[in-house]
Amino acid sequence: MISIIICSRNQSLLNDIQINISQTIGTNYEIIAQKSPNGEMGIAKAYNLSGAKAKYPYLVFVHEDVQFHSENWGQKVIKHLENEATGLIGVVGTKIKTSAPSGAWLNNSLLDRFFMIQRNPSGDNYIKYANPLNEEISEVKILDGLFLCCRKNVWKENKFDELNFNNFHGYDIDFSLQIQQLYKLYVVYDIELEHFSNGGNSKAWIVAMIKITKKWNNVLPTYITGIDDILSIEYNAIDYYIKALIQNRYYSIHTILIYVKMLYLDIFNLNNLKIIKYFLKNIHKNKI
Repeated sequence: MISIIICSRNQSLLNDIQINISQTIGTNYEIIAQKSPNGEMGIAKAYNLSGAKAKYPYLVFVHEDVQFHSENWGQKVIKHLENEATGLIGVVGTKIKTSAPSGAWLNNSLLDRFFMIQRNPSGDNYIKYANPLNEEISEVKILDGLFLCCRKNVWKENKFDELNFNNFHGYDIDFSLQIQQLYKLYVVYDIELEHFSNGGNSKAWIVAMIKITKKWNNVLPTYITGIDDILSIEYNAIDYYIKALIQNRYYSIHTILIYVKMLYLDIFNLNNLKIIKYFLKNIHKNKI
């Protein structure tokens, strides 16, 4: 019933997740692994190629560096997706996509929704759980690409944008923004998985966030009804993004324009000066 699609860069991790899936999924399945050991194929293209080969009506796009802990999780995926109004489910997401460049979550406990186990580089792990309303499922606007599930017909209507997102960043946010125009997106809390890596905000991530902002300019911000203080949320998103620009030494006219937008949103905020200090500190640290 489920086609599991993986873009694989590591044969050992692929072997491990194949065994784990066989022991936990609890329904008929196939695994379609598109290998890209050196990252020569972007994840969006790999997912589209594999989606076209899928023989089952439900698709699961998942990273290979995970382990499922829930028994019969495949049956739970199917049950969630049987609702025709549901377009996409996952385990990490947020209730708003700001007009400012931002990722699949905002580090905001009121807006982000999580249910996963995160493993640290040291080997320790901890539960990341954010469900302040104690919901069975939480409607969101963006889902993280770690684990994405949809019906095959939904994917056919909203294929991954492999032209604009040709590496490993941004494809999930773009996919979410496409699907949320016609369907609802949810973080679910009955599928437990463990993620082995933390990720990071590289220059490639920055470029992808810029592309998303430009592509969806007429749609953003988009958010779940009832969210207040959008300007404050936008301001905090810019604050996080500017720090990522500085950390990656991504200095351009874009950086200046983003800072000007930050000032426009809240010119008297003392954090504006902290950003300047942060910038100067990093200049000194990197000896630019």
